[in-house]
Amino acid sequence: MILEALIPGADLPAAATGIGQAAADEGIDMGTTAQPAVAITRSPQSSAQAYVFWRGANGNLMEAQGHADPKHGSLSGPYDRGYGVLGSAPAAGVDGSGHTYVYWEGADGNLWEGYYNGAGWVSSPVSHGFGYM
Repeated sequence: MILEALIPGADLPAAATGIGQAAADEGIDMGTTAQPAVAITRSPQSSAQAYVFWRGANGNLMEAQGHADPKHGSLSGPYDRGYGVLGSAPAAGVDGSGHTYVYWEGADGNLWEGYYNGAGWVSSPVSHGFGYM
């Protein structure tokens, strides 16, 4: 499995260049926050999947997901994952087991993490501390 993790503001790979537009076309409101974080999985056994995260208008972590190439299907969502109030746009990645990790600066200035364990989102985000970022 090939994994790609992109930080906010990074250039999207060719397969994902239409994700933001696809979200808008489907009525998924990403608000006016910074560019979304995108994590893409690719596997020879399955199609590439995109997980798109952003800070919603309510300050919570929001997600849309679907095929990484909008020509092959639409994104589902948005899903409010909670974990607010985010103090920054998120950064995201997916590991080889399909576990998703999302990081952001919290309202307290510390590094925070949300985690999908393959079966569901862990109920509470974890503060890693580290002071103001």
